[in-house]
Amino acid sequence: MAMYPSDDTFERDRQKQPNLHRQVLHHLRQDGPTNYSVLYVHFDQHVTGDIGRVLQDLETWNYIEVGHQMLVTITESGMGFLQSRDPR
Repeated sequence: MAMYPSDDTFERDRQKQPNLHRQVLHHLRQDGPTNYSVLYVHFDQHVTGDIGRVLQDLETWNYIEVGHQMLVTITESGMGFLQSRDPR
């Protein structure tokens, strides 16, 4: 059984992820270090599971660090990425 009812739905969901990457980084920049599970609940209110992949991507790209007790912090690389995209 397919996870998505159509290829269009899959493509639409895939295109939302770059925005979700930025939203997570903005959140960490504004609110500071945040527990992984708090981020998961905050950004996955519709239980899509997208946030899990986004957090994995951000960690792989060294934009976030997951430290002691699953505390997530934005890295210098993550800050640089935000500043290059949104120099506020």
